[in-house]
Amino acid sequence: MAHPTTHPMDLFFNDTVNAVSKFIRYESTLGPAEENAPFGKGTADCLNAFLGLAEEMGFETHNYGGYAGEVIFGSGEEFAILAHLDVVPAGSGWKYPPFSGVINDDLSSGGVSGEKIWGRGAMDDKGPAVCCLYALYALKQSGFIPKRKIKFILGCNEESGWACIDHYKKVAHMPEEGFTPDANFPAIYAEKGILHVTAFFPIENPPFTAIKGGERVNMVCDGVVATLKKRTANALVNYTTTVAGTSFY
Repeated sequence: MAHPTTHPMDLFFNDTVNAVSKFIRYESTLGPAEENAPFGKGTADCLNAFLGLAEEMGFETHNYGGYAGEVIFGSGEEFAILAHLDVVPAGSGWKYPPFSGVINDDLSSGGVSGEKIWGRGAMDDKGPAVCCLYALYALKQSGFIPKRKIKFILGCNEESGWACIDHYKKVAHMPEEGFTPDANFPAIYAEKGILHVTAFFPIENPPFTAIKGGERVNMVCDGVVATLKKRTANALVNYTTTVAGTSFY
């Protein structure tokens, strides 16, 4: 009776999980620009660590001034893998610290069971980026020789304007074909767009003086705060909200 062959990625499963947790611990949100760190030190450190891991695996790497990085595998006609290491701000309401990379099997608030990695970037996009790196490594270790030059490009400003790719196109060549592991596997052929709108609503004698919600246009808003006028606040002294997750103070 033949025994099933171990899948190459099984050999690197634990390493992949630990690496995802490690890279989550870099707070790679947009920060003040520094030398060789145009999007902040946290993002630059994350990129350097990622490229360092790829070099340990024996891959050729390039760091384009902290804007973006690149891992090369093979030769021939170019084929791109586009991922990014920057993340949006953490926001609030986390069960575990968002930059801790905690690994456990606690049930999520959405009812998802099983072992999981908690943290900003686990799904968008550090988790998929690490999985792709180890997939390339598994192919390399198995003796696979690609017929094309794979350029694994790591952006550092995808969440805040794509300045990383704008710079990459100036200093390197962007392949005409490729894919991006920035959504649900196995394959995605389209993503929703983002519409930036500024709306003005004239209100006579408004009950509030200011209203604010959300941290970024590409984040799910986790809360909205309105600053009420005194007359409005007085009218709500004995009011009890019936909407879950809202409060008056």
